[in-house]
Amino acid sequence: MKKDHLSNSLRIVLILLGIATLIIYALLIPQFGREIVATNPEFSYYYLPWLLVIWSTVIPLVISLVIALKVVNTFQRNGLELSKTAGWIKQIALLIGGDATYFFVMNLLFLVIGMNHPGVIVLATFILLIGLTVTLVFLFLSRLLQARVAHL
Repeated sequence: MKKDHLSNSLRIVLILLGIATLIIYALLIPQFGREIVATNPEFSYYYLPWLLVIWSTVIPLVISLVIALKVVNTFQRNGLELSKTAGWIKQIALLIGGDATYFFVMNLLFLVIGMNHPGVIVLATFILLIGLTVTLVFLFLSRLLQARVAHL
């Protein structure tokens, strides 16, 4: 029963995270962009390129949530399959690292073409560092699980 309760709790958390992601990307980010354009009409031609770049960053997040749900479903059915779980965690790590790097590179590109401010690069650098830190944690966790499989 504990396994089922834990699996259901994790599934609920992941679903809520997915809903929060949907709300942020579908409602809050476009609204924030519209408010910037309303107060600074000279930035109106920045809106769509920035929106598309930011929206594209949700793709790895959604894929990561789907993979995390696979881990939870496998755990509930068969217990923790270390080898599969290690591979899935590595996939999540690479998605997070790639997403953070992509966001940073696009910020640099927009800076070069005059559609960004250097202060935003500071924020993008912070996001990159957080993303890479999370990537390293997930990669280490994946390696630990692989090492455990090797010792079984």
